[in-house]
Amino acid sequence: MSQITTFDTFSELAGKALTCLYETGSQKKTLFVFFSTVLCSVIAEAAVPPVRITEFMYNGSEFIEFTNAGDLPVDMTGWSFDDDSRVPGSVSLGAFGIIQPGESVILSESPAEEFRAHWNLSGQVKIIGDNDNNLSRNDEINLFDATGALVDRLTFGDQNFPGTPRTHEHSAWVGADALGENNIAGWTLSSSGDAEGSFASTDGQYGSPGKSTRSNALPVTLVSFTATLSETAVDLRWVIADYEEGVVFDIQRSYDGYRFETIHQVPLVSDRHGFFFRDENPAPGRQLLYYRLGVTGKDGKTEFSAIRSVETDRPGEMISLYPNPAVNGALTVKTPEKAAVSLKVYNSLGMEQRRIEFRENTSFETSDWPSGTYLLHFTTRSGQQFRRTLVVIN
Repeated sequence: MSQITTFDTFSELAGKALTCLYETGSQKKTLFVFFSTVLCSVIAEAAVPPVRITEFMYNGSEFIEFTNAGDLPVDMTGWSFDDDSRVPGSVSLGAFGIIQPGESVILSESPAEEFRAHWNLSGQVKIIGDNDNNLSRNDEINLFDATGALVDRLTFGDQNFPGTPRTHEHSAWVGADALGENNIAGWTLSSSGDAEGSFASTDGQYGSPGKSTRSNALPVTLVSFTATLSETAVDLRWVIADYEEGVVFDIQRSYDGYRFETIHQVPLVSDRHGFFFRDENPAPGRQLLYYRLGVTGKDGKTEFSAIRSVETDRPGEMISLYPNPAVNGALTVKTPEKAAVSLKVYNSLGMEQRRIEFRENTSFETSDWPSGTYLLHFTTRSGQQFRRTLVVIN
């Protein structure tokens, strides 16, 4: 009788598959390398879910609302928030757990139950209270995933951006055109009965925390979008399914994840579903680059894809791992500095597995790690950050 084996995670399943390929024989190792490369690309694609900043208030009942604008649940374990300091891990959002598609969650300055009573919210709305990383009149909201990668950012302030909302006892909510785009001009100050369904709290403040009408309605169905380093260039690939006629793709690049510029345009051609663009000159010397797609429909409105980041290590400043894959043994890490390094290890679901502190080049055992693919996030004493993908086979 055949035996059916179940796997708790995609990482475990992938690890077993890679083990089989590796152990079958030397002629299979080329296939193994190919499969592991594809797997890493899939994991990188899944690592940037469309969780978006959808509402905030800086003064009064201070809060930030995050909404899952995608079609799949998102596990917030390891995710974090910071203000204009832009430091991943500053305020943990892991207590939100899994956010379902269309679900909105709240980060509040006041205690969670006090905020819930203040806005008469049901017990189903997830709230993390007692946030002491307070917003100011001119500030920034940064959302990071479990690897420390930037997912969404909003820079705001009516003094710095005249004519934009000042969220004093009235929240502001994002318009469809500004969703996922760092553009405070696309936000609206809440008022009773507005298009977002805003209402008054128990003490007369206005907002709609815990619900959002926003969704990332691209005029195409974006199946995948990846950015990968290819020697000195960056290769961008995307695949679409359903689409409208007349769509144009703007390929945009940024050096800080905030200010984007269009570097190329690609018109949609009928019956074409796969696209490729090579950025031949991605600014040598930059360590981290950001890319996104601007998708303009026939109505002239532009929506934006999730942001993809690419690490372009400069000579003498790389962190290297070997062997990779790590098979039944020690992993050696070569670092750019002779100083303390902090390492966080995440599985393919974005869940933190362990933390390791070490100095200079080091080796440590991976023989007790479950087989699978891991995301390694290194931070050096000087503040440099590096991310690497590691395949472990045991």
